Amino acid sequence: MKKLIILVFLPLMSCATFWWDRGFDDGDKSQFLLSKANETTEEAQYNIRKYPEARDYLLRAKGIERDNNRIIKQLESLEIEIVNCKRAHYGLAALLLNQKSFIDAAIQFNYVFLLKFWDKPDDMIDRYARNLYDKYKKNLDKDIILQLTNAQKKLNAKDYNGAYTIYNWVLMADPGNNIANQKMNEKADKNAIESRRMYDIGRKYFDKQDYDTSLYYLKKSLILKKDGASIDLINRITIIQINNRHIKNANSAIGKGDVYEALKLYRYCKYNDPSNLLYVKKVKELTEQLKSNLGIWYTNGVAKYEGGDLESAIYYFERIITVDENYKDAYSLYTKSKQKLDSVMKIIE
Repeated sequence: MKKLIILVFLPLMSCATFWWDRGFDDGDKSQFLLSKANETTEEAQYNIRKYPEARDYLLRAKGIERDNNRIIKQLESLEIEIVNCKRAHYGLAALLLNQKSFIDAAIQFNYVFLLKFWDKPDDMIDRYARNLYDKYKKNLDKDIILQLTNAQKKLNAKDYNGAYTIYNWVLMADPGNNIANQKMNEKADKNAIESRRMYDIGRKYFDKQDYDTSLYYLKKSLILKKDGASIDLINRITIIQINNRHIKNANSAIGKGDVYEALKLYRYCKYNDPSNLLYVKKVKELTEQLKSNLGIWYTNGVAKYEGGDLESAIYYFERIITVDENYKDAYSLYTKSKQKLDSVMKIIE
């Protein structure tokens, strides 16, 4: 079996560098890259920044198999798509300049610059975009100063959402803006502190087994900052709550004399939380209660199978293998019954 391919992206290089295991031939490598290019191109429909990444995959594939027509045609098609996208953003940028919307225009110019082919000379759109951007750069700078002033006023008025919306807007037009970056970093630091506080409160309620309240604070923690600890604890609570519902239903089933249904539910609990000794004990206890039924279930299942009543046969064999997973004859007939029933249903359809 072939080993995994390891991809290493070097941030200072325009095209991703790949280190391949010796077990892969050129066909394997180019096929992998084509697959990644297709996947990334689909993502580019929603995230324009994916276009250069998709093209880099195809350039790497072409470097491996220069005469592969499929790679050549796919690269040509993608480049046409990128140029059209770049042209659309340039047109929008020019329109926004006419409307004196300098920040929004700068955002569109940044998309144009992003889509420039790093390995080719500037095309007409690249040159026009750069010249037009440079021509209106002073207007952009003035507009950014004005918006930063507005953002600070909103901060002073405690309109934090309004302020940080402006800072984000400025950064889309001028990613290196020191003031906007500083303010967003300050916000991130505050969010991290508040997120930790929410997590600590959620953890306390978790320890008290007040899971609903715990979830409330943990979700607030995640909104402020994505954090593995909060996600893990939310997952644990989800499992606990699911298992609690299973236990409630299992106890209800036992009260009605349906030990088999209770066993299934406790098996679900054990699957969700394998280390919980309560579930291990209950599964063992309920299994012992049902073992005496295996013989008659098997006899009934065989009779139904031979009589062509496949649904009833499946019913009995399923019960057997739920109680005893090692009952090979029952498992074999269960599989055959399912296959035959599936074939019959296909014919009917």
